[in-house]
Amino acid sequence: EFREVVKDKHLAFTWTWEGKPVIDSLVTLQLKAAGEGTHLQLTHTGFPDVEMRDHHNFGWIGTLDRLGRACE
Repeated sequence: EFREVVKDKHLAFTWTWEGKPVIDSLVTLQLKAAGEGTHLQLTHTGFPDVEMRDHHNFGWIGTLDRLGRACE
């Protein structure tokens, strides 16, 4: 579910992990002009433990790497 949308600047949405247990968390994207490109800051909060946080962090690193290569 989208929680906040500010064109060209900010996007926040809920993220539901349908594992056991089901976890609802919040993903926030901040976009800022950076020279001729855009800086993306991703924050993902609401994890029940460090293990789940680290698991998602690993997934986001791969996803953002692929996104960066696609934008080149």
